[in-house]
Amino acid sequence: MVYNITLYLSLSICVFGLMYRIFRWFSLSIGPDVEGESAAGRMRTACKTMLRFFFSRRILNFLKIFFVDSLFQTRLFQTSKARWLFHILLFHAFVLLVFMHAMDDQITRVLFSEYESTLNPFMFLRNLFGILVLLGVVFFILRRIRQKPFQKATNRTDLAAILILSSILLSGFLLEAVQIFSSPIFDEMVLEYMRTDDPEETAPLESYWAKEYGVVFPKAVDIGQPERISAGQMIHEENCASCHSRPESAFVSYPLSIHMRSFARALNSIRADIWLHYFHFIICFIGLAYLPFSKFFHMISIPLNLMIRNGESRPEEDDPNNAVKRSIGMDACTHCGVCSLHCSVMPIYRVTGNPNVLPSEKLLSVKKIASGKPPDKTGWTAVSDGNFACTDCFRCTKVCPSGIHLHDLWQASKKELERRDHGKSDQLIRKRSASQWEGLFEKYDIPGSPDPDDLLLRNMAPETFSACVQCTVCSNVCPVVSLPVSLSSPEITPQQVMNLLRLDMKELAMGSRMVWDCMTCYMCQEHCPQGIRVADILYELRNMGADRLQKVRLMESVSSEKKADSDSASERNKK
Repeated sequence: MVYNITLYLSLSICVFGLMYRIFRWFSLSIGPDVEGESAAGRMRTACKTMLRFFFSRRILNFLKIFFVDSLFQTRLFQTSKARWLFHILLFHAFVLLVFMHAMDDQITRVLFSEYESTLNPFMFLRNLFGILVLLGVVFFILRRIRQKPFQKATNRTDLAAILILSSILLSGFLLEAVQIFSSPIFDEMVLEYMRTDDPEETAPLESYWAKEYGVVFPKAVDIGQPERISAGQMIHEENCASCHSRPESAFVSYPLSIHMRSFARALNSIRADIWLHYFHFIICFIGLAYLPFSKFFHMISIPLNLMIRNGESRPEEDDPNNAVKRSIGMDACTHCGVCSLHCSVMPIYRVTGNPNVLPSEKLLSVKKIASGKPPDKTGWTAVSDGNFACTDCFRCTKVCPSGIHLHDLWQASKKELERRDHGKSDQLIRKRSASQWEGLFEKYDIPGSPDPDDLLLRNMAPETFSACVQCTVCSNVCPVVSLPVSLSSPEITPQQVMNLLRLDMKELAMGSRMVWDCMTCYMCQEHCPQGIRVADILYELRNMGADRLQKVRLMESVSSEKKADSDSASERNKK
């Protein structure tokens, strides 16, 4: 009764969890191009696309991708042969273990009419599949410990999934080991199949099972008399042989039972087999209920992602299913860290320590934004810096074993950040004039004078620009100034920037568009008759402005939160 209640409860949680995860595919939004689409509209579009697809020739390519890319993980094979081997063994061994053992009444017994869990080759296969899954888990744990980028991509749900899976496997081996030497189980089987509990009738069988099957009885059993063993063998062949093979083929559980024989009688007396049985099945039910919320869900999302992408190298810009595909792609990420290892801007992470530079970590932030849960006050800047550090090299998408179009997600998230006023510094600067930025710097008391001991700002020392005679040579050769007004409006020219610096108006200078539009072509610096490092000064002004811009964004966020709290407090007081 308890078993059935627990099973149905965990199964219900699993089904509702799967429905929730699938519904989220149609409700998450990342990128302005999919803004305003309703979940119902996305479902209708997806259903129409599926109907057209199944009645087209593309279905053949769909089947190819399912068998080649999903079942045999060819993308992972191209990335790492060793990792592919352990992953393929873990995946297929786990699936076979579920089908053959967990669903033995529904599948194995239908395929093999004489199936019993205590017969060969089923005992051997059960141990083989179990040890392969356990070795795969150990391999991935060691891999993440040894390589630091993977540690950043490991979260609590990953650890919980590993703990649950390891507990299922270890408790399964331990349960089988205890069952091998369990005398209470032997007594139950004798009573059921021999229909007797007479000690004289069962004594030969006890001797035979103690010698050949490793059963440990409460009292010592004589296994030295050949006649007694022969009689026990005859009883065994008549009543037990059709359902029981010798346990040596259980090459993991049997050695474990041998090492546990010293305290086997104590375990038998407390019916450890029953307690382990309950623990094993409860942890299996927990794993079933946890499936939609853990890495186990990747068994669904990864094959689906590979198939819906249908082998396309780049996503279509006008695809009506882009929102759904992006959502499934975010769910298909295993945070394996391969994209981070191949990322072109990995050196930026090593210098800044911003985890959002790493693709595997950045995807977590993108998914959080798509879910309507923005980062904390300092998180927006970190997410923006990490996103816009991307060089669009497309390398992460090429190496992703799950076939996720990461480049498409980065492009969509960049546009989303720009829409939310968290774009690049040069884009934000253009939204205000230089005088407006100067006012903001003063409003939030953000200093603009560089540290005189900072060698990185050596070009901002007064002696570097005080020699400017305002001859306008730098402005005349500047390609930004020469652009038509309709294309660019730098507000002030390079020589005017130098003049602002001479007047100690650095805040006004760093807020001007000239500083951010500069292409660092060094034409101004090469032609300056006074030898002023104009381009270097503009570049350093840009760095200083970016730093102060982040502080302005933080202060504005804090100010808006305080205003919202004040407004809500006022409303409560009115009520």
